[in-house]
Amino acid sequence: GYVYNLLPSSVTSAITFNVIKSCYPCLFITSGSYTGNLQSGGESISSIPGIPASSGTSGADAICQYEAYESGTIIPIGLTFKALLISNIRYPCDETGACGSGHSLDWVIQPSTTYSTPGLAAYGTSTSNAIFLTAANQNLSYANGHASNKQFWTGFNSQLTNPSNTDVIAWSYFNVGNNIPSFTDITCSNWSGTPSGQVAVGSPGVGFESSNATANTWLSSTWWKPSGDTWTYNLGSCSIPTNIICVSQ
Repeated sequence: GYVYNLLPSSVTSAITFNVIKSCYPCLFITSGSYTGNLQSGGESISSIPGIPASSGTSGADAICQYEAYESGTIIPIGLTFKALLISNIRYPCDETGACGSGHSLDWVIQPSTTYSTPGLAAYGTSTSNAIFLTAANQNLSYANGHASNKQFWTGFNSQLTNPSNTDVIAWSYFNVGNNIPSFTDITCSNWSGTPSGQVAVGSPGVGFESSNATANTWLSSTWWKPSGDTWTYNLGSCSIPTNIICVSQ
């Protein structure tokens, strides 16, 4: 979609307008930053409708919906937004490595779909597993179309590589079946707990997949947590306010 800014009708010598690229389906980053306790609005804004929420992900969804239509937005009206976060009640794949129907829960990305970010070109196309492998060579933008270089919460605890160890093919909470004894939660207690400990965050301008240098382990079709700082596993602190990626539904 487009937003057209026309000159007043009293101007008759010339008709000039600016075309601002909007988006659909949309993917944007919040302008506000929030601690890991998203159930309570990230402990920063108490006036967002729907907060406090029933869960951390629903609190994050309320933040996304609120920010999508703040003053200055160029996002098309009438869209519903959810937060791109992994938790024990939101994931695209389970610990078996299977994704999609019967293996995902409340996931926010559609498979094989190209998303754009407000004011900029197409951002990336999801895979058949409803995840992103790589991003376009641009940052995400805020709802008003201005580019962002902020970090963002992810909670992406684990990723599954293909047999040749060259690409990540799935994301998960990893321990959704509670059968991995060594599992460490890096979702700020599913975005609802006290803001302490570490959490997975992402950085702008970096691909969604682990690089070949770190995607070098394959554990009999089980999940593997990559080493080093990648989009899916860059550790931060739950107490430091951080931005959120929001996706239209």
